Amino acid sequence: MASKNISKKVKKNIAKVALVSALLGVGYEEHTSHPTTVPSVYYIITDPFVTTLTEKRIEKEFGIDYEGDSNEERQRILEENLQKIYETNPALLTHCEKIVLHSEAVENSALVEPFLNYSGTANRLGTIELISLTLSETAHELAHLKYFHASKEFDDQLEYIFGNTYKKDLKNEKGSVWNDGSVRPRNGFVRPYGANNSHENVATYVEMAYIPSFWEDQQLQQSDKYLKTLSLLQEYDFISLKQFEDIKSTLDKNKNKP
Repeated sequence: MASKNISKKVKKNIAKVALVSALLGVGYEEHTSHPTTVPSVYYIITDPFVTTLTEKRIEKEFGIDYEGDSNEERQRILEENLQKIYETNPALLTHCEKIVLHSEAVENSALVEPFLNYSGTANRLGTIELISLTLSETAHELAHLKYFHASKEFDDQLEYIFGNTYKKDLKNEKGSVWNDGSVRPRNGFVRPYGANNSHENVATYVEMAYIPSFWEDQQLQQSDKYLKTLSLLQEYDFISLKQFEDIKSTLDKNKNKP
């Protein structure tokens, strides 16, 4: 009976979101390209009336406004991820003003799921939205915020490494796989998605810095761009010195493997 009541509550909330959407004039094109816009508005409206001890801790410990899922178990996972990032590289948190964590009910709803093709977003106002609750995805979106404030010198050095190699050898406009269907590192990019543009390139590198086992891939031995990019990211605090040294150690260890 309890789950049935929860289901009714979720449906009721989604109906409210749809109503808010109509009142705000969020059109079909906007909804299909960014289907979590309306739930985000709903969170803004309800935030003053819904709070938890974990939410309060997140806001106090990290100085980041929290909106979204009221499930404390998921909030605690976010809190743990933020703590790991703070302990690893606090510079990633510098420009984060607000985190919106979408609930599983929103992610799986009929209004969102059919159009959802991203696991997180970031904007220049310092807000990240998270659909995926992994440590690496959180780092990915925080890297976007940091890149918004990057210097021209950083951009110039990154361009020197990658030049005009973006948008090449990608299978589709989403850029999630290479032409041959592979998703492994290639041409200095850690993921096909990073080959879309410089912002995704940096964010995917930072994301993979939180997945140590990734750096054992032998494909990473095929280009010196990986080490050059990692060195640049460390210089500008996208990754920490320890992360750089740990990754370099892994790359060096696998250099002579068949």
